[in-house]
Amino acid sequence: MPCKKDGTNTQTRSVPDKWDASNIPSLKDKVAIVTGANSGIGFITAIELARHGADVVLACRNPERSAAAAEAIREEIKADPGHGRIEEITLDTSSQSSVKTFSDEFLKRHQKLDILVNNAGCMGLPYKKSSDGFELMVATNHLGPFTLTASLMDALKRSPSARVVALSSGMHHSAKYTPGQLFMPEDKHSETTVYGNSKLYNLFFAFELGRRLESAGISNITSVACHPGATDSSLLSNAGNQGIFLKRWLYSFMNATLTQSTAMGALPTLYAAVAPDVKNGDFYGPGGIASMRGYPSLQEPAEIARSPEAAADVWATTENILGFKFKIE
Repeated sequence: MPCKKDGTNTQTRSVPDKWDASNIPSLKDKVAIVTGANSGIGFITAIELARHGADVVLACRNPERSAAAAEAIREEIKADPGHGRIEEITLDTSSQSSVKTFSDEFLKRHQKLDILVNNAGCMGLPYKKSSDGFELMVATNHLGPFTLTASLMDALKRSPSARVVALSSGMHHSAKYTPGQLFMPEDKHSETTVYGNSKLYNLFFAFELGRRLESAGISNITSVACHPGATDSSLLSNAGNQGIFLKRWLYSFMNATLTQSTAMGALPTLYAAVAPDVKNGDFYGPGGIASMRGYPSLQEPAEIARSPEAAADVWATTENILGFKFKIE
């Protein structure tokens, strides 16, 4: 189904009521990559993809934690008939060289890629630069997934039906988009705003990728986005470890009273990755109150996220910063 110019779908659709992991179809012979798969949403996503037959590559920064996660997943799915294989390849999405090394290694092992879940991320960090000299949250959450997807486009095109999933957040509503600029100056750094900006960039990327795929006549790759709502994940917990007591108390309060389980929080990601009716430009999140909890639903992001002009600007700005063109042809 084609999208309108602004990236929204041209027909109202809905997610089946109370869709959960038991509704995942067979993923036999599919190959998936899940970044940040050693914990949280990524860990649950990797389990369920493998449980239903996909061969899953855990793309994690820490090799020891990745190995522990791989062993835990194998143990979890060993009784499931037809489960897929688990592989590990080290990936730090904040590092452009790590992304390229990962992509080279993946392409040595696999001819095609069916599911790419750009899940890895960080939040709540004070100003810090990546090894490449970029602000760390934007480097990890946006620049890395941009380069990773570009590096794997040929493998995605070899799939009969590929899916690229961008993990965003309700925090994209706090973003402050500035044309031609991805980074906030150090003296104006706001942990909340920078994280929100990076999550808005994820939406821009997902929706613009979908538009460019359609413009190029590539119908076997679908680009979508999702968010987990308020989930008791390691991302939120790590954010709570940063900064002053009041902020730590706030994150602890949120974890205790507002969040849902990681398994529930992973459902929008899983739906975006495997559901047969998913279209370019879709955005999935929990369907409960304030989109913080509940089963997956088809949602609308902040209005700015649907702007083709803003998305094209962020795409071009990203290319200029990274020094390469993400060609889709």
